[in-house]
Amino acid sequence: MAFKRDKQFGDKGEALMKEWLEKRELTERIEDVSDDPYYQKKDIDFLVYQKTGKIIKVDVKYDTLIDKTGNVFIELISNDKKKTPGNFIYSEADLFLYVFAKSKRVLIIPLKEAREYIYKNLKKFKSASCPNYGYNGEILYHSKGRLVKYTELLENVKYADLLPI
Repeated sequence: MAFKRDKQFGDKGEALMKEWLEKRELTERIEDVSDDPYYQKKDIDFLVYQKTGKIIKVDVKYDTLIDKTGNVFIELISNDKKKTPGNFIYSEADLFLYVFAKSKRVLIIPLKEAREYIYKNLKKFKSASCPNYGYNGEILYHSKGRLVKYTELLENVKYADLLPI
């Protein structure tokens, strides 16, 4: 049940971002690769083809708590039982788009620049653990990472931005 709910949240965020990206001036077209196993392993939801010829790989995060807490969860360990790396480590996306579910804004995080800042300052961020549920509502494992204020990312990560949807 919780897995299904989380998938529905993710799908909602992706739909919002696809529509938003399609309206961007430089966007020529968008390829939704979120259901493609090849791109799932790389943590990429969309390939955004720009009119300049550049292709931007995007991962969408739909966040229902960011308006309340001001925090972004930086996932360093995806599954604590298997010790698998988190999406912040393995993602091949160029951009993470954090959708603010309540206030309808998007936090644009360039992943390369964010990694440089987060790794350099990792010890100052609060550790956090997030349960992951199975279909029957039982906790299967936890994701682990750090909580970072989105305002800190805006101030310290080059090219980070916050825009209305």
